[in-house]
Amino acid sequence: SEPTSSSSTSGLQVPNVSDMLRVLAAKGAVVTNMGVGTIGTTPVTDFDVSLSPLVIASQADALGVPSADSAEIRQILGNGGATFRVSVTSVGQFRQLSLHMTVPASSSSPAVHQSVVVDFTNYGTPVSVIAPPATQVATAKQLQEASK
Repeated sequence: SEPTSSSSTSGLQVPNVSDMLRVLAAKGAVVTNMGVGTIGTTPVTDFDVSLSPLVIASQADALGVPSADSAEIRQILGNGGATFRVSVTSVGQFRQLSLHMTVPASSSSPAVHQSVVVDFTNYGTPVSVIAPPATQVATAKQLQEASK
């Protein structure tokens, strides 16, 4: 769930993948070129981007993420941090983004390991998007509570 009002300022907007990787590296992330490969039939260059919980928390604040969201991010990620694999085409388009994160165990819940893979295809193709009804949307906090 994310607010859709025009006044929402959460998130980072960067014009291209190369700039985004430089920003992440400059802000304390570790970016590693993993070489070339293919996804489907598309040649890509893969980059691993590791973010420590400290970097995530400090950058959430620096990027203007609302304090409640920033606190929620710190609580969810705890000491586990997050690792991204970014696969980029030769023309600088995302082809795939993978996120792997661990929510450490606490006295009330076991550790949770989560992986999300998003494929980006059909650039330039018109789309029609319909938002789901509110009954089918959950916040990050609701998802966290449901996993306990």
